[in-house]
Amino acid sequence: MFASEEYYQQERVTTDRNDKEDEFEAKMLNATIGKTVLDVGCRDGGFTIRIAESAKHAVGLGFSKEAISKAQPNRSRIEKISLSFLCADATC
Repeated sequence: MFASEEYYQQERVTTDRNDKEDEFEAKMLNATIGKTVLDVGCRDGGFTIRIAESAKHAVGLGFSKEAISKAQPNRSRIEKISLSFLCADATC
């Protein structure tokens, strides 16, 4: 129910990036160099693709079919990286 396009649109959040988000992203990108990474809640795959550029392999996991369907075309823009996207429920 919450994975429908109607709810997906409502969950979008913007930030003015003054909350140390850039610093966090830099730390995460540095921590994933050469590693296999699972990005849970990858949405459209933008950050997962950035991870995959330096990771050994990256998997983007999302619960929304709509978001994963947007991640796949984003993935095809990038060559020579080990990256995949999966749609699944990560809750127990």
